[in-house]
Amino acid sequence: MSTQLLRDLIDIPGRVHAGDFVLTLSKGVTEESTVREYVVTEQLAECFDDALGLIQSAMASRSLRGCRNLP
Repeated sequence: MSTQLLRDLIDIPGRVHAGDFVLTLSKGVTEESTVREYVVTEQLAECFDDALGLIQSAMASRSLRGCRNLP
């Protein structure tokens, strides 16, 4: 049986930086790969829901709202 290594199947960079995982939607929405490869995790969906709830609350009360990043 032949053993294949993961590095033979996918491109694994030698180094990664935090900015490598940032998706700038204003630049990426025109690229097909952005939509094809974008993964919405359960945590990300919850964060989107929280953010939209904050916006909805601010709009309904016509007031400014702020939030802080939580881990």
